[in-house]
Amino acid sequence: MKIKPNPLSKDPTGYNPEELEKIQHEIIKSKDSALAYFFSFEFNYKRNKMQKLILEQKDAKYAHFYIKNIDNSNINKFKKIILESKKPTYLFELAKHIKHLPDIKIIEDLIVESNSLTYIRLFASEIKDADVERLEQVVLDSNNLEEAKKFAKSVKNSRMRNFLLVG
Repeated sequence: MKIKPNPLSKDPTGYNPEELEKIQHEIIKSKDSALAYFFSFEFNYKRNKMQKLILEQKDAKYAHFYIKNIDNSNINKFKKIILESKKPTYLFELAKHIKHLPDIKIIEDLIVESNSLTYIRLFASEIKDADVERLEQVVLDSNNLEEAKKFAKSVKNSRMRNFLLVG
């Protein structure tokens, strides 16, 4: 079914609400998180229903996409699903949206546990409350010279900048 904006529609989305209701009903019936996310992304129409479906399916991938790409998404509702996934990509995105320090520390611990040096570096460079010294030590302990250089170049408060010749 191809849906087009209706210039005569009084709905703020510009689409026929009856058609959107039908599509939304089918998505809910099919319990498809991907379609729920894409519907929310494309149409600003009763997003709470699509958010609820993703939460019910406990789909970390689309919870991640939702907080990353949908304005005014309820981060706290998606937080548990993303934390349980332990995937550094999802965790890092969640950290970018959270201000509560204890939650930041939990995410930092999970990213360290993942052993993803890329996300350890990104976390240190982009998350204000990151424990840079701790993350730097994890990178040093990995004995990965390339990642240590990347860390020193990209993390402002890195002590390695003073010891490595980075150019």
